Amino acid sequence: MTQVLAVVNQIKDRQTREEVDATMSSILSIDKSHQQGSASMRDLLQCLQEIASRGPTFVRLLESSLDECCINNRDIDLLGTTTAVESLMATCFSWAQAGRCHFRVKRKREGNVSLVLFSRCGQFRIQFDLFTELWQLNRGRCGLRFEDVVHLLPPGQLGFVRLPIPVEAAIYLHKYVLKKRSVESDGLRQRLDGYSSACRQGEATEFATDLDAVLQNGRVEPAALTRAIQLLRSYNVVPSLTNSWQSMRRHWIARWRRWWLGSPRHPAVISFMGCDGAGKTSLSESLSKGSSLPVTVKPFIGRNLYRKSLIYRTFGSLVRRSLSMNRDRFDEKCCLPLYLHAAAHLRRKVYWRQLLGSRKLLVMDRTLVDLLYTQRLSDEARFGRWVHLADYFGVRLPTVHFIVDFEQLHVRKAECSEIAHRQYDEDMFWFHVRRIPTDYTVFSNCGTLDDSKTALTQVIQANWPRRRAA
Repeated sequence: MTQVLAVVNQIKDRQTREEVDATMSSILSIDKSHQQGSASMRDLLQCLQEIASRGPTFVRLLESSLDECCINNRDIDLLGTTTAVESLMATCFSWAQAGRCHFRVKRKREGNVSLVLFSRCGQFRIQFDLFTELWQLNRGRCGLRFEDVVHLLPPGQLGFVRLPIPVEAAIYLHKYVLKKRSVESDGLRQRLDGYSSACRQGEATEFATDLDAVLQNGRVEPAALTRAIQLLRSYNVVPSLTNSWQSMRRHWIARWRRWWLGSPRHPAVISFMGCDGAGKTSLSESLSKGSSLPVTVKPFIGRNLYRKSLIYRTFGSLVRRSLSMNRDRFDEKCCLPLYLHAAAHLRRKVYWRQLLGSRKLLVMDRTLVDLLYTQRLSDEARFGRWVHLADYFGVRLPTVHFIVDFEQLHVRKAECSEIAHRQYDEDMFWFHVRRIPTDYTVFSNCGTLDDSKTALTQVIQANWPRRRAA
């Protein structure tokens, strides 16, 4: 009996030690993730400070703090030139190549770019609303460009610059009317009250009275909007954008392109792209085996949109054998019919997924644009002559572009040259960020598989939120 009790006590002691070890390991893992999150948040804030102080010149349309308060918070509204916007996106791309952050570019119309910077862990983000055309005056009938207010800025100053407070307040009042916001919000009341006090100090007392009336009555009188325009003209700020036949034509073309080429807000299909060895297949398979996403991830190969067809398997096989040509080379030669076939197949797949309300998230390995890129493994990598097909045919799925430095890529899969690797990433980056509509995310896959999976899960859920099925 004594021996039995001794054995039982040993078993209990062993179970207790295992529970303690499990608890300690979980605490250590939580502490490690907390440290990684703090470090990635500091890097994200450092990126923000760099572009705010030494980046291309932008006008800050609203007063906002450039510290921890802007993380996972509202957008930072900026007005700049097209060159400044592209320079900022190129800077973000270089940061992603260095493994400092991830970022997302979304465009629906001309004159506006939504840019989101993500930390390395994917938990923290900073959102920018970049305007090159600010259609917010006279209920959206007039607009401003950066050139209309550049004379109010200090010469030679880089980064984010604020306008004089009365000018900023006049623009904000028109934005308030256009967006039909409620004055009951505490933040909105504080902003209007601050503008009123600053305008009184700046000798814009009549406009300050209009702002006080908005706070009291909860609505904007037409006379206040007229006085705001007069205030802008007193600072030599004249809207250079007005409603015309050309602007309306651009507006309706953009709406048609969003309807024909754009993807839904909550997509059922997204695409992964990148060089061979960037980690597309590994991460998609890892997400399909288990993740914290509220939907089931199901990967599929993009080239199977046409390679599984009966015509390709019969006719393509005969032609390739007669010409002694491999499949990749044959696909490049016949990219025109193959792209059209794949685009039609993908459109049907997306339509039925959205119509049936599928709870699965399909992940397409490579995009339709990859079909139009030739000689990807050689130093002559470039877009083919049929690249303009993407402007009129296909579905522009939300795209995640995986980038990794060449040393890691060469270790994982030594297929393409260093020049081809750099050329592919740069060509795809500029192709996606310049087209409208677009939803393009650059993901720096320089860490371990587990860290990249966790960060990618956070980025996917932040970009395209889905609710868990009941």
